[in-house]
Amino acid sequence: MFLQRALLVKNSPVANHSKESTHEKDSLLNQTAKQTAGNKHTRAFGGYKNPQGFVLKPFMRLCTLRCLRQSVIKMSSSGCFMYFAFGSNLLKERLQLKNPSAVFHCVGRIQDYSLNFGLSGDCTNCAWHGGVATIQESEGDEVWGVVWRMDNQNLPSLDRQEQVHEGVYSPLEVKVETKEGPLLCRTYKMNKFGPCLPSPQYKKVVCLGAQQNGLPQNYIQKLLALETNNYSGTSILDQITDIQK
Repeated sequence: MFLQRALLVKNSPVANHSKESTHEKDSLLNQTAKQTAGNKHTRAFGGYKNPQGFVLKPFMRLCTLRCLRQSVIKMSSSGCFMYFAFGSNLLKERLQLKNPSAVFHCVGRIQDYSLNFGLSGDCTNCAWHGGVATIQESEGDEVWGVVWRMDNQNLPSLDRQEQVHEGVYSPLEVKVETKEGPLLCRTYKMNKFGPCLPSPQYKKVVCLGAQQNGLPQNYIQKLLALETNNYSGTSILDQITDIQK
């Protein structure tokens, strides 16, 4: 009797309709996944694919950002923060001139940004006697740099170095891709950017920092190929050289 009922249920129109509905749903999901996977947009965690090619659903992106922010809060409560450097602060000796707590954490990159050199507004009194580094939004480009772990007590001195209170730079939170996974880090972006060639001294510090911390070789070659303004006077490089001696 039980077997007969089971067979009746299995062969009933309701059961068959349920199977067909499930099959239709599976087909629709597979079709949607294929369309999504074939989309040309590949913005990291913000589009249809992440850098490794895996399709990310919206809730996964929200979970990723939420986890990142929780890690930032945890980091802050422990008395430190993560700072992403891409210019002269790539070099440990340069960064530690005013921020002695800085400790190397890892190498990473930010996507959809480009590295540029210039001055802010009408500023001509630059300690480096030329353009300095900043980042600008640029889809498809990337900027490599170093993630430094720093004590919260050095946050004011880092802001002073970047002339935040003078309006030269503004702090910015960026998602840095690293081998260990994404990190939310503090960095700085120039206000009222105007292009200007860097001095040879500034270029040297940036290149030394990139080499010191093992940035990708092809990226280092791009830095070494940068054109300069041929300034030949004194600069902050002299202070760094004295420390290295």
